[in-house]
Amino acid sequence: MDIEKLIEQLNEYFEGKELERGVALDAATALSTLQAENEKLQKMYQEEKVICHETQLELERMKKIMRKNGIMVIPSEYPGSTEKWNIQKPRDQKEDFI
Repeated sequence: MDIEKLIEQLNEYFEGKELERGVALDAATALSTLQAENEKLQKMYQEEKVICHETQLELERMKKIMRKNGIMVIPSEYPGSTEKWNIQKPRDQKEDFI
């Protein structure tokens, strides 16, 4: 189904030209198909959004554990830097320098 052609034909109708037989039905079918696809994609997006959020929480949890156990004490890639961690702590937490 060529949606661009349907749009063009509908625009011509509003300019006073006659619709070919079946154009309105084709347009309604296209809209219905697009609506169903949009609903499917919205559902997929919401599911992926939940997974992304859960993954971010797990990453933060693992970073906290690694920091606590000194696993993330990795030399900075910038020579002369005073940074102790190569992955920053959340903004609301301060770095503990010993």
